[in-house]
Amino acid sequence: MNPTNYPTPIDGLIQEHKIIESMCKVVEKQMRAIREGERIALHFFEVVVDFFKTYGDSTHHGKEVILFSKLATKKLSPEHKRILDELVKEHILLRQLTANLASANEKYLAGAIFSHRAIVDCIQQLLDLQLPHMEKEEKHFFYPCLKYLTQEEQTLILREFWEFDRLMIHEKYKQSVKTLEAESL
Repeated sequence: MNPTNYPTPIDGLIQEHKIIESMCKVVEKQMRAIREGERIALHFFEVVVDFFKTYGDSTHHGKEVILFSKLATKKLSPEHKRILDELVKEHILLRQLTANLASANEKYLAGAIFSHRAIVDCIQQLLDLQLPHMEKEEKHFFYPCLKYLTQEEQTLILREFWEFDRLMIHEKYKQSVKTLEAESL
């Protein structure tokens, strides 16, 4: 995904939200199956951990941090400042949940069977926060905040996104979603 192909920095972030939302739907479906006592493939947790850690946290949130840091230098309305502060706090919580998930998965792979419950709990907490977080960004923050950035600043942000993104592997994570979707049919 080339961020410079989008008219605004927001458009690329929303495309990434769609990929994250697709993964969340697949994961929610698998979580229901787990609660109903079904066994799932061992690699499911590995794929989920990798997705949320690399794509959701490092790749996607990394670019949002670029945008948020630029917006933090602007004189935002009280409402937009409040939302920005909330989003930053949610990013910190999502990062911590992702780290907890990765840690629980490592313990599970090392033979700590009890970590299975911790993995399931972390995934559920991630799902409970991730979708409302993205909705808040899309419906209440992203587009209204473009008015604080000049066209030149938006172009510079897109270039920063490109530089940030150029080493990330979007296609791998799109394929991860498709693979899990196919397996969960």
